[in-house]
Amino acid sequence: MAKRHSEAIVELTKEELEPGILGKLYQEGAKAVHLLNDDRVEQIWMELVVAQNKDFGKPFWQHSIVDFARNHAVKQMDVGDMWRFLPGNYGHIARKTILYPEPGSKTIKTIPESFWSGDRLTAPPQDILRIAWELATDVFKGALPAHTSYNNHAVVLELIK
Repeated sequence: MAKRHSEAIVELTKEELEPGILGKLYQEGAKAVHLLNDDRVEQIWMELVVAQNKDFGKPFWQHSIVDFARNHAVKQMDVGDMWRFLPGNYGHIARKTILYPEPGSKTIKTIPESFWSGDRLTAPPQDILRIAWELATDVFKGALPAHTSYNNHAVVLELIK
């Protein structure tokens, strides 16, 4: 029988986030893991949520209803801009993007490739996409058994307000 973890929420540093650790902690009874002192989280937050720069535009939740409509992927819950409301429960607006590495390149590709912001299409900067990809891949490896090999995977980046 697996031993029980004494903490419901376990704190890990970036250095402790190694292959297999998340699966081990959850199997031992942890309910959640809080990643501490990983500057990648702040970089992603600052660039995609807080920043209002000329390259990527204002935060998506401040866009017009027209932009939301143009950025919505019909019959899709995996990509695009969307509103979701469950009366009496919760509501949120979200922007979802799939990230994956372009084979034979260091470029991170996205689906969709860009989003409307006013009269122009904008896309997250490649350096932030790379940081998000690396963070998600480290978490993914942490969830798998330590000696598992993996090759092909994609990451869904969700910004929720």
